[in-house]
Amino acid sequence: MALLGTRDLGRLQERGIKLDTDGFGQIIEFTPTGLAWLLNFVYAASPQSRAVTLGLLKAISGWARPPSWRELRYRAVECSVYDDAVYYNLMFYLNGSPPKLFSSLYPNATDVGTLVVPASGLAGIRPRDNQEVRIMFSDAERQRLLAGDVLVAGREEEPA
Repeated sequence: MALLGTRDLGRLQERGIKLDTDGFGQIIEFTPTGLAWLLNFVYAASPQSRAVTLGLLKAISGWARPPSWRELRYRAVECSVYDDAVYYNLMFYLNGSPPKLFSSLYPNATDVGTLVVPASGLAGIRPRDNQEVRIMFSDAERQRLLAGDVLVAGREEEPA
């Protein structure tokens, strides 16, 4: 079983991945950049398992950004389905691949700040039974998404 040392945890946090525990298990939070690291690693390294394990996170903490690195883009698209409410469909995609619909957001999209990855998985990534995996957007990122902007995570100038 892989263990994460202080150095691993610091490196993950620099990359936008934070680990915590509560009485029910492990909480793993990804910023938009953190999810870019995870998906680029899965795409490039093709790990045997796509479950979010300590071994997978340890591998990401020591992984160098490859030449094949791709930005991860997020977009919330307005979906007017009722006269009195506007919903949003949140999608994301690694640059050069088709968008994946992650979630439909309720009117006013107040829940876009924290999104919980379902147990069934996301883009082939699966939380384990004792985990809650979250994607965390800052207030500024949330406002940009609701304004129709494309958020781009994992640009070259971001820290590695």
